[in-house]
Amino acid sequence: MIRVMTADEPALTTITVDGQLSGEYIEVVERSCDEARSKDKPISLFLRDVTVIGEDGQALLRRLATKGVLLKSSGVYNSYIVESIQPDDLLGTTPGQSNADSAGQDRLQEGRRSAEQFSRAKPASTPVPTQARHMTTGLPPGLVAEERFHCVR
Repeated sequence: MIRVMTADEPALTTITVDGQLSGEYIEVVERSCDEARSKDKPISLFLRDVTVIGEDGQALLRRLATKGVLLKSSGVYNSYIVESIQPDDLLGTTPGQSNADSAGQDRLQEGRRSAEQFSRAKPASTPVPTQARHMTTGLPPGLVAEERFHCVR
């Protein structure tokens, strides 16, 4: 089973995936990313509650990363896979890179900047109910950008 949600923001398209990233579900995710790429905005693929990433899923993530899609994930194992596919130095362009590759890198950099600005937003002093938070950020219900809680003992 898989669920793919797309959130179109003015500067970024975020595709959120829940379920399994293997087998017949690969095509669904790839099609969603291809549709988002046609809008000529940076794309962020967020693996939120992905339970399985098969070899074909890893191959898809590699293809998407080379096309300039920013990969993000939750969970230790999925984060490890994403970091091994998309290292931090991916932003650097190499000599002899084509204009299409350079444009993809530019979209990737813009997507990372947008994601960083969004994640640095400070929470309101008064807690906002989840539904209201979705309305103010423009994200669909169930997709909260990033909430961090620190526990100190």
